[in-house]
Amino acid sequence: AIDLVCCGAHLNRAADVKVQSAIVVGGGIIGSSIARALIQRGIKEVTVYDPTPAGKTTAASWAWLNANQKPPPSYRSLNQLGLRGWRSDALLQSLPSWSGTLVRTPHELDLAGGYTAEGPLSAERIRELEPEANLTDTSGYVYYFADEGHVNPRDAVLALRREATDLGASFVSDAVGALLRNHEGRVVGA
Repeated sequence: AIDLVCCGAHLNRAADVKVQSAIVVGGGIIGSSIARALIQRGIKEVTVYDPTPAGKTTAASWAWLNANQKPPPSYRSLNQLGLRGWRSDALLQSLPSWSGTLVRTPHELDLAGGYTAEGPLSAERIRELEPEANLTDTSGYVYYFADEGHVNPRDAVLALRREATDLGASFVSDAVGALLRNHEGRVVGA
């Protein structure tokens, strides 16, 4: 059975539900991840509706893997968990470049909360970390977040799709997905 969660509350009937199939709308990084996870958890038939090879939203992303300066604390914690997921997943951990992130802020940061950061940095330390950094702007404070990185979103989505497909998921184009859209193009329930 799959736990059903709505607004953070578990539904009591979840234990009685035997999910056999699932439809995922959108095949970017989130949809492809969900498809892969459902197949890995034993759902026999997973169909993903998406017309693009890297998802519409994902393809427009810079795909920075970071959690710095993200209020409120609950959102920052969610991002930190996401970073842990990237690092612990055998498929995903090799995709990002874990080069760290330099961040300039107008004020000193409160580095409490268990997120590793170094700073404020001296000009010498900035040059050591990023030899090509433009240091003409000396306003504010610069911090280094060593645990952060970036990933090519298309590569990440294609890797997730390959594994999901190898496990049995199906990805179909918008021609079929159009059956789930209303006259305004919004996705609607079946």
